[in-house]
Amino acid sequence: MSVSLTNQLKSYVREKVDSGQYESASEVIRQGLRTLQEQEERERLYWSDLRKKVKEARTAIADGDVVDGPAFMRSKIAALKSRVRGKAPGAKRKKRV
Repeated sequence: MSVSLTNQLKSYVREKVDSGQYESASEVIRQGLRTLQEQEERERLYWSDLRKKVKEARTAIADGDVVDGPAFMRSKIAALKSRVRGKAPGAKRKKRV
């Protein structure tokens, strides 16, 4: 197999070999291809996981298993405010350890 590289890539490969990181240009290219394979696999897993989560979310929505986000947050904020108001003024706070 023969591969053509741009001058910029040729220089990059030469730098890697000259630095002693790699024994040969072929080794640099092989490592580059292995890295590309790993990246593609990570991307494949990412998109597969994302599709699965979207499918689960769509199923939950279809089943009516949803939460009204704004209403939920309003209730949580109201609960926190009432807790704060319920504390006596001037009461000592517990020290965190």
